Amino acid sequence: MSTDADSASAQRAAVRNFREAFKNSPKNIPIHKLQEHAARPRSFKGPIWVSNVTIPAVTGVEGDKLREMLWEVFQQKRGEGEVLDYPTEAVEMHGEWVGLRKGEMWEEDVEGMSEEEKFRRIGVDCESGLTVFYLSGNGWMRNGPPGSHPLLLQLSRHSHSRIFTMQPRLAPQETLPTIILDALIAYLYLLSPPLRSASTFHAPIPPSSIILAGESGGATLHLAILQFLLHFLSVKPSPVMHIFNPEIPLPLTPKTTTPAGLALLSPPLDLLFALPAAHQNAETDWMPPRGPWFSPTFPASPGGIWPSQPPRAEVYVDATALMHPLVQPTLAPCHPDWKGEEGGGERLPPMWIACGGERYADGIKFFVREVVRCGGRVRFEEYTGMVHSFAVAMPRIEQSRECVNRWGLACLQMGTHAGEGKREGWERRAERVEMGELRRREVGFEEMIGEEMGEEEVRRRMRERMEVVRGMVWRGPEKEEEKGEKAKI
Repeated sequence: MSTDADSASAQRAAVRNFREAFKNSPKNIPIHKLQEHAARPRSFKGPIWVSNVTIPAVTGVEGDKLREMLWEVFQQKRGEGEVLDYPTEAVEMHGEWVGLRKGEMWEEDVEGMSEEEKFRRIGVDCESGLTVFYLSGNGWMRNGPPGSHPLLLQLSRHSHSRIFTMQPRLAPQETLPTIILDALIAYLYLLSPPLRSASTFHAPIPPSSIILAGESGGATLHLAILQFLLHFLSVKPSPVMHIFNPEIPLPLTPKTTTPAGLALLSPPLDLLFALPAAHQNAETDWMPPRGPWFSPTFPASPGGIWPSQPPRAEVYVDATALMHPLVQPTLAPCHPDWKGEEGGGERLPPMWIACGGERYADGIKFFVREVVRCGGRVRFEEYTGMVHSFAVAMPRIEQSRECVNRWGLACLQMGTHAGEGKREGWERRAERVEMGELRRREVGFEEMIGEEMGEEEVRRRMRERMEVVRGMVWRGPEKEEEKGEKAKI
């Protein structure tokens, strides 16, 4: 009979083995080859429905207006000296509806169905009436679908909900303003779909029936959508958009656009590795200080993909913008948008946030504490000893199974509360989940991170680190003569 200590020891060994395997994995694979590998078709056998759709491009006057509105949010929150790219024009995007498949059915029968019929079956088998809009991370550089199907099946199972996911454009070909635009368009597509599109099957979905779920970089995109909505909720009169259907106006009000909740795993809220956990957890997490694509020997990708043109010190944005709240939302709750007119966070949807004992942990804890301070309702879970995005990276370990179960349940509960008009039923709670038998210990929000880590101290640390990072521009692999000159020095 295994003891708690035995279980904890086995879990630590599993984490150590994962970290070593990652450390020893090939590093000098060009970015375009990594992207091709992630996008390759993969079959996944199991009780899963997948219905493919095309999200139309938002072009013309409405497309221009939406880009202008997003740029307004970027500009309004922009710091001195930050270099940002204006969002590029929208394009068609691939989307998927995913759900748990119930009953006995041959795979051949499923493959012969139309996409519309598979979508209809998803609605029958996923009885909650909720839609979980899920976005993958992958550093904004690699495709989420189809590699995320095993996780999405489990989220659908535990939330009793249908899942919608999509693929935004990728960095470094595009930077985050454009990637955020793609995620925003996908959210508006759920709220107000085109009615005369052969590949659109859903009716307009009320925001009270939508949960925004994501891991790592996908969590950042959802927090950017939230910031976009919060910004325009403070504008009077409320702007009205006609995104996909000129017959369906979409006013930006809490009832018409604010989701039922957010369910996020390991949001990257210390991209600069500026806070203490970035160093304290360096030996237990898998994330290196800098990606291999900044190495002097890393191979370039053709066509100006990488190094970018002009060259940058970060793959997904100019390094001067690494503190912008839409890029790194750590300090976003300190903005008046989040507090609302009454100062009680009444605009904020409830949130479920989980992380491991990872290098981003202090940024995540700071963010959670500040959301609670401005009146938001958050349930936070820290899984000690686990790596960044552990439930995705290490799906078979006990902590991952526990986390995904609670992730799906949180989606269901937040959606149920919103549907009943009882968001206040989502109680605030922070827990630390210990290794071994996964005992839970409640912690105070003010205890999670030291009081000395206030807003100004966090800003100071991030500014100092940003000054270092912005000088690390990658201009391509070193030529042999450059290596020789360095060797002489």
